[in-house]
Amino acid sequence: MSKQEMPPETESATQSGLEKREMLPKLRLLQIEPTTRCNLDCIYCARRRLLEGGEIEKGDISTERVLVALNKLSGRVETVLYQGWGEPMLCRDLPELLEMAHEIGAKTTIVTNGTVFRPEVFDRCDSITISIDSLRPEYNTRKGSNPIKIKENIIKIRENYPDLPISLSMVVSQENIDDLEQIINFAKQVRARVRLLSQIGEALPPINEADIKKIESLVALYPGFVEWSRPEELHTNKEHPQLKNSLYVDIGGQVSIPYHETSVRLGRIEELDKITDQLIKKDEEAKLAGNL
Repeated sequence: MSKQEMPPETESATQSGLEKREMLPKLRLLQIEPTTRCNLDCIYCARRRLLEGGEIEKGDISTERVLVALNKLSGRVETVLYQGWGEPMLCRDLPELLEMAHEIGAKTTIVTNGTVFRPEVFDRCDSITISIDSLRPEYNTRKGSNPIKIKENIIKIRENYPDLPISLSMVVSQENIDDLEQIINFAKQVRARVRLLSQIGEALPPINEADIKKIESLVALYPGFVEWSRPEELHTNKEHPQLKNSLYVDIGGQVSIPYHETSVRLGRIEELDKITDQLIKKDEEAKLAGNL
């Protein structure tokens, strides 16, 4: 029976159910790692070290386990982010995973290195973030990448998806500090926002105080368009406000807090609904206490 054929009382009940679902407290962010496989070898990325040390394994998450877990979270999650130690586009079942997130009423987003163009993925994304550290062809801190090809893919995405929110994520170091304006100008061209990140560790020459002032001046010059973030603050503080009411699921099905997957173990993916309810309850209690 189509919606047009629904009896008035049935349609009214359905609408009422949707409204009630929207009013329920929700998990702010559910980050799921679709794969640890990657087609790049970025100098500043810890992926290789984690693989060699046995802290992570190479592979994809079980699609079936994710679908079963998400099915128990209908109306309980604001946004599902597919991102981890690998390149999400290499996960064959990513379109299906995105579709399931939509079916439970969540918005969908991914973080990609921009090397792969998959319309069946972009069709199912409410927003995307693309990592690009420079537009210079000779820039080689992201081994295996081709800045020109990535630029072409970004332009292609914008041409095919004129209303899709796009963010460009740039890890800033001494190697590319002079590329900031070029990245910002390109972002304007494709109507994308810019997120500048400090690198974690010192694989590349770190930025200095003068560089930070330059970044802060650009943020002030382009409010709401250029954002400055320091991920190391998230790694060192599991109580950071940006991590509140958020969960992370790795390819093995382990549930933790984003950025703290090795130190915070909350349970398995089969318990995700219970873990989510506990976290939402804790967040609501904290909000209530703050209002008293």
